[in-house]
Amino acid sequence: MDITLDNCYFTQNDGAVWFEISQLNLGLINSTLYANDVTGVRVDSESIYLKNNVMSQENIDGPWGIVTTLYRDLRAEQMTPDVYLGKWLTLEDNTIAVKSGNGKLMFFYDSSITGATATSLNNIFYAPTSTQRIYSGPLTFSEWQAYFNDTTSQFMSSYPFVNDGTATVGFEQSSISVDESQGVLQIPVVLSKAVDANVTLNLNALDASATNGNDFTLLSLNTLTFRPLEREKVIDVLINRDYIDEPEEDFILTLSSPANATLSAIDSITITIEASNETLTPAPEKTHNAYNRIEAEFADDHYEVNMLDNVGFGRFRKNHWAMYQNVDFGTTGPNSVEISMAVPTGREGRDVEVRLDAPDGPLIATLTTYMTDTDPGSREEDWDVFGVHAATIPASVTGKHDVYIINNYDYTNACVVDWFVFKN
Repeated sequence: MDITLDNCYFTQNDGAVWFEISQLNLGLINSTLYANDVTGVRVDSESIYLKNNVMSQENIDGPWGIVTTLYRDLRAEQMTPDVYLGKWLTLEDNTIAVKSGNGKLMFFYDSSITGATATSLNNIFYAPTSTQRIYSGPLTFSEWQAYFNDTTSQFMSSYPFVNDGTATVGFEQSSISVDESQGVLQIPVVLSKAVDANVTLNLNALDASATNGNDFTLLSLNTLTFRPLEREKVIDVLINRDYIDEPEEDFILTLSSPANATLSAIDSITITIEASNETLTPAPEKTHNAYNRIEAEFADDHYEVNMLDNVGFGRFRKNHWAMYQNVDFGTTGPNSVEISMAVPTGREGRDVEVRLDAPDGPLIATLTTYMTDTDPGSREEDWDVFGVHAATIPASVTGKHDVYIINNYDYTNACVVDWFVFKN
């Protein structure tokens, strides 16, 4: 079993978000936000990769704070948030903070874990009270760094999530080129820092040589909302593949009117759809050779008849038909047609017509059925004994035509049709 949490958002009052996982090699918790009051988050497993997560704890009045912990034996409940680096865990680019209260972050380790079996990189930690050794076993932050050879993580002197208007929001780059076959293009919009409030702004698509609804379709809403602590939103744009030979085309996405942030220097992005010389190749035209046997069950269209597996079609009553598209008669044309049909006792004497291009199109042959039943005295109708029926074609038929085989006699089931072929 693999578990991935990607781009999620969790918030709780007097509740908790728990990830209690006890199997090995369970994947990724990535770009996930935890904003909790009273209780917190716990990961309990081995071989988890935690990256780009933001975890904020309002208070620590309850039994758990923020817990990023991977170990096999559950620890007793504690009032202080833990950071526990378990075996095979990678803890990278996370921000973990306690906002208020007499908060401390406790850094734990297991004697069976060494810096070679666990990794800590580029993390930001904060608590109002400096880290202390209250319980037996926890490390100070500097001891944590030394134990795991972590020279890149920081213990901040102030709460890292603010709402003072200094955060900027914008695109990561001002232009991008994509192929017309791109499909859905995902464009990130990022905040320079986590903000302890909602950040909203407007998104607009400006047509240039490419137009919205024709060359591209903006799938995202026109208002973007960053929830508290969220750092990234993704804009989805569908690049429409039209199979037209055309030069490169451009359109622009712009950001405006931010609340609780200001626009960064990159407040617009130009998307260039690269020149395309591809054209849509039509599917090859389906044809039937009039002079090769055509199996009846492979009709290109039909009305009311029942197609039978490997046997043709039945339930062939008045005005019912089967159509075969683009039957190629060549330049000389046929002089007769043969149809293999099963006709039980009492069903003989019906007229089966062959017409061109429509159910009521030109009539080129009429075949009168004869009984093919080998046991005419039986009370059971024999629908699987076939005989070849033939008729001449007096008129010249050349080129390609749709061929209709139609029952134009009465409303009873006339026969089962197996195959047909034209002769010249």
